[in-house]
Amino acid sequence: MASASPPIEPDEVISNRGVLSADGKSFSYSSHSNQTHCRLCSRALCKGTELEYYFETHGRFTAIHFICDGTNDICPAMRLRQEDTLYVRTGYGLDAMLQRGLVAGLPITIKAQLVFWTNGE
Repeated sequence: MASASPPIEPDEVISNRGVLSADGKSFSYSSHSNQTHCRLCSRALCKGTELEYYFETHGRFTAIHFICDGTNDICPAMRLRQEDTLYVRTGYGLDAMLQRGLVAGLPITIKAQLVFWTNGE
């Protein structure tokens, strides 16, 4: 298991849109897209496609630090390179999926270094 520190501040956050009600008492989400090309991701957002688009518009980096926990993180996780680091939250969906070694009936291939974490320390 690798030991590394993630960056302190992201330069961009890609997410489904959220809207706070006028009275400030409720929050609702709207879909970022209605994708149908990726069977590993929800219809609301393909994180792998968003990651690739980010690279196309900003260029590749020397190393990527991807912090994740849910099963919807498998698509971008499988697109990372050897020089990248995948921080997987222990006991959550992605951790269980990696232990099974399969997603949608296909073998999971991770090239990035894996770091398992349980809290923010």
